[in-house]
Amino acid sequence: MRITALVMSGGRGSRLGSVDKGSVKLCGKPMIAWVLDNLTNAGVDRVVVSVSRRSSTTLSLVRELYHHDVYISSGVGYVEDLSFALRLLTPRPLLTMPVDTPLITPDLIIDFVRRGIGV
Repeated sequence: MRITALVMSGGRGSRLGSVDKGSVKLCGKPMIAWVLDNLTNAGVDRVVVSVSRRSSTTLSLVRELYHHDVYISSGVGYVEDLSFALRLLTPRPLLTMPVDTPLITPDLIIDFVRRGIGV
């Protein structure tokens, strides 16, 4: 699927006690891993992960386990980090996903993209 997915994983979850959300485990697997695996299984051909320096555990996981591009954002806020990443990406169909969507399935990603780009 010719699309870029931008996974936003820049902050700490204030409702989770300010932990690095991407590293929170669900069924023994970090949320970032669920999201990245589901994007890969949906056939997304390019994945970029935007993380802030405050998300050091997630950054380490992505660098050790995956071969995706990583952008280091300021961590100031979602909108600022998204704007930063968008300036670095080549225009093409783009799917943005927050890191705290580990239960989204590959089939749902495919359906969402098809509806979004009108295929």
